[in-house]
Amino acid sequence: MPLTETHAKPIAWIIAAAVVAAAIFSLDVVTPRGISIPTFYVLPLLITWFVPGGRSTGLMLGIVLALTWMGVAIAP
Repeated sequence: MPLTETHAKPIAWIIAAAVVAAAIFSLDVVTPRGISIPTFYVLPLLITWFVPGGRSTGLMLGIVLALTWMGVAIAP
């Protein structure tokens, strides 16, 4: 079965959400604790709503929760 455009789109949304989450994490690590960067983790969650099914949103929720706690531990 050939890969069509409709099958490729969910992968693109997942990759976009991962890239945004990684960018937010890198910004979270270099900013002081007084600045609320983890608030922006809602963006990858909203991006995963474009992926069919609810598993991707639940998985992204777990990932951004872990990134938030790691950012708290690592932040200056």
